[in-house]
Amino acid sequence: NSEMIAKVDGVMNGISVIGDKVGETMYYGPGAGGDATASAVVANIIDIARGKGAPMLGFKKPLESGLTLASIDSIESKYYLRMKVEDRSGVLAKIATVLSQDSISIASMLQKPLNDDTATLLLSTHICTEKQIQNAIKTIEGLDFILSKPSMIRIEE
Repeated sequence: NSEMIAKVDGVMNGISVIGDKVGETMYYGPGAGGDATASAVVANIIDIARGKGAPMLGFKKPLESGLTLASIDSIESKYYLRMKVEDRSGVLAKIATVLSQDSISIASMLQKPLNDDTATLLLSTHICTEKQIQNAIKTIEGLDFILSKPSMIRIEE
């Protein structure tokens, strides 16, 4: 209760960072709430109108052209995949093969052992379509070494 971070409340957010050379620093500012949320929503609308980003929403044309929502299958994004797998040889190779069959390239990979025979596999991809990643996930779900349904999150830059 005596730390500064404990005094953060309401719609404010705070983060305490400890550095080797600078010691502890704290960053504090508005988070979710009326003005902060309104500001974020307006910024997103302006980005869409200017044709910046927003692949998850599917808008890729200037506002004046009459926006239409793109088909979910045609949306292009990078993706993050997380899956619980049996920790045995050949697992990563088989997953990489499935991804390559849908023309999906792996950008990065991390494997975290859970115990002697299971691991969490974390992958990020280069840009591909939603249809490609969904097809790959369906195939991956059917592999005999997959222990739980893979999780997928779009990565927007």
